[in-house]
Amino acid sequence: MSFKTGNYRQLLSAVVISDGFIGLCIGVGHVDVLTSV
Repeated sequence: MSFKTGNYRQLLSAVVISDGFIGLCIGVGHVDVLTSV
């Protein structure tokens, strides 16, 4: 199994984007909890 540099870079960027999206959702969740209290 060999990975091309382009595919690896695309996969890496997808992971970074999804990780940032999850972080954003968690951040919004914390804000909702704080405002509901």
